[in-house]
Amino acid sequence: MSRKRNRRVLLIFALLFYFFKSVGQQYSCCDREIKPFIEAFREAESGEMDYTDTFKKSIRLIFEKEFDDSIMVMLDDSIIYNSMIITNKPYAPRAKFIDVDYSMKKDTPYLVIKRADGKCIWFYLIPGHRVAYINYFKDPGVWMVELSNIHRQYI
Repeated sequence: MSRKRNRRVLLIFALLFYFFKSVGQQYSCCDREIKPFIEAFREAESGEMDYTDTFKKSIRLIFEKEFDDSIMVMLDDSIIYNSMIITNKPYAPRAKFIDVDYSMKKDTPYLVIKRADGKCIWFYLIPGHRVAYINYFKDPGVWMVELSNIHRQYI
């Protein structure tokens, strides 16, 4: 009787371990982590505003162009956003903003953006860059991130 009970207990622990491992991985695990093309600096053009307080540890994620997907945004494996992003509105440029404050982090944190299909992009946040323009191109399946201090004015 004792052997049977020990087997059940071991089986229960194995199942619990497997369950908690898979639950933890569904948020952090990506099908394919894609390292982005990053443009680090940009000159101010007409219709753009340059930030001056470059040492504030926050960044605004701006999804440009056509993006219509459910995404999850994680800061060092902590979920900070999990919802739908829709930017492809007809006849007017629109952008979806997500503000990320990472002033509580001592070390440089990394940011992961995961699409509903499991494709991810990750990059390190750098104090001084206040805006991240994020685009996903469906045809080649490539992410592009532009880190900047310049905030484009959308009219």
